[in-house]
Amino acid sequence: MRVRAMFYNLMLQGREPAEDDWLALGSSVEHTWPGFHDEIMQGQPLRQVEYRMCLLMKVGFLDKEIEFLLGYGQKSLSMVKRRVFRKIYGTGGPARELKQRIRAYGH
Repeated sequence: MRVRAMFYNLMLQGREPAEDDWLALGSSVEHTWPGFHDEIMQGQPLRQVEYRMCLLMKVGFLDKEIEFLLGYGQKSLSMVKRRVFRKIYGTGGPARELKQRIRAYGH
């Protein structure tokens, strides 16, 4: 996935993604996994940063990389994961399980 490589290059340069970069990532994910956006948004609507986190998880970024790309610390990312878990699945769950579930969409 070319967009994923672009995000890695941004990290190597120490730069945060621009709005166009996020749009390209969303389009790439939707092209590869049609319906991903709609599936993720079936529960309570996600905030922009929450959806971006899901996109990064879907394409295989590690938590440390997601923290950098979103400008979050480890504790903040964990809180966002728990909130997203609750919004998508309607129940509480461990933050670490969210990535497994997101990665499973469309497979």
